[in-house]
Amino acid sequence: MEIPEDVITATQARFQERRGPRADTEEKIAEAQTPQGSILNVDEPERVALRSRRVLRQPVVMDALRATADTAPAAEARMQDVVLERIIGGNNLLGIAFLELGSAVSRSVGRIIIRDRFQIRGFGTGFMISPRLALTNNHVLPDAPSARFSRLEFNFQNGLSGLPLTTSQFDLEPDTFFRTDADLDVTVVAVAAQSRPDGTTASVPLAGFGFNRTTKDQGKILLGESINIIQHPEGHEKQLALQQNELIDRFDQFLHYHTDTSPGSSGSPLYNNQWEILGLHHSGVPDRNESGDILTVDGTVWDKTQDELKIKWIANEGIRISSILTWLGKAADGLTAPERALLEEALNPPSLPAGPAHPAEEQQQALLASQPLPELPAAHADGAVSFTIPLQITLRFGEVQHDMG
Repeated sequence: MEIPEDVITATQARFQERRGPRADTEEKIAEAQTPQGSILNVDEPERVALRSRRVLRQPVVMDALRATADTAPAAEARMQDVVLERIIGGNNLLGIAFLELGSAVSRSVGRIIIRDRFQIRGFGTGFMISPRLALTNNHVLPDAPSARFSRLEFNFQNGLSGLPLTTSQFDLEPDTFFRTDADLDVTVVAVAAQSRPDGTTASVPLAGFGFNRTTKDQGKILLGESINIIQHPEGHEKQLALQQNELIDRFDQFLHYHTDTSPGSSGSPLYNNQWEILGLHHSGVPDRNESGDILTVDGTVWDKTQDELKIKWIANEGIRISSILTWLGKAADGLTAPERALLEEALNPPSLPAGPAHPAEEQQQALLASQPLPELPAAHADGAVSFTIPLQITLRFGEVQHDMG
C-alpha cells in the first residue's frame, strides 16, 4: 500500500517540529543504555509512576515483592527497582512466554486485500479490536465503497516447515459498521462473522482469530522502551519487527519510534512487551538531502519509478490508541442500535466466557488473542526474572498449500 504523499508530508512536519524534545529524549536513552544508566530516568516522573503502578499491580509481581520483604525487609525498595528495570526495559532476556503470547496475539492481525469489484488494488494490514470490528488506516480504506469488496485475510504466513499456511479470507461489511477519520488516519470496519469458502476448505468463524482488548489507560510504555509490530510489509507474509524499536517521542495524538516497517505495514498494531496495544502504525519519515530529495538506503536520490522499499526511513509514526478510542467514543452519536452494540464491544470488551474443564483446541484458539494480559515477570532474590501465564498455549498449523506467488 503506497503511503499518500500528504500523509508523509504531515508526518515529516510533525517530526521536524519535535526535533528539540526528541533530541533531549534520545540523549537520555543513550545515557540509560550505559552501565550506570536506568530506563526509569528517561521519561517524566509522573509517567514512570503510572508505568510502575501498572506493572507492580500484577499479582505475580506483588507476590514476589511480598516474599522478598518477608525475608529481607530492607531490600524491598531495591527489589522494586530491580523488577521495574527488568520488566520495563533494561533487559533483553525475555521469558519464553513472551514468544508464546506474541504468537497467540498475532492470530488477530491480518492482511487487508484492497479490492474493487473486479481486481486487487493493493494491500495493507489490519487487526481486530473487538469480536467483529477491525482497525486500519484511513489511507488504506478511505470510505465505505473502498471497503465493500475488500477482505481481511488471516494466516497469510509461513509455517514451521517454511511453507504457507492455509489462509482464511473474511469479507468486510461497511454497511454493518464503518467509521473513518482522514485527519487521524483511522478506519474501523465490521468484518463478516464467517470466512469465504474457497471450494477446497470450509468456512471458519471469525471468533477463532480472537481480538485485542484496548484501553485508554496510561502507563503502557515509557520513552526508551521497545515497541513490537506485527505486520504484512508490502502485502507479503506476516512478519514481526521485534525489540530494538525504541519509542523516541510521545505527544498529542501520535508516537514516534525507530523500527523496520514498509508501506504495506500501514494499519499494523503497535505492542509493548506485555502485548498491550499502544497504537496504530500509519507512516514513516524518509531521509532527505539538503535539497529535500528523498534518499534511498544506498544514499542516492529516490524517484517514483523505484519501489518504496528502497527508501531510507529514519523514523516511523503511529496514532496513539488512547486517541483512537476517544475518537471512537465520540462516534456514538447518530449510530443505529446494532452499530452502537458493535461499538460498545470495542470500547468495553465483553467478559470472557467461562470455558469447560477441558476445552477443545478450537475453543482455546478462539480465546487466545482476547485473553487478559499475562502476569508480568517476577523478580527473585538472585535477580532472575520468570514469567507466569495463566493459560495453556496450543498452536495448530493449517494445511500446506501452494505458494501463490
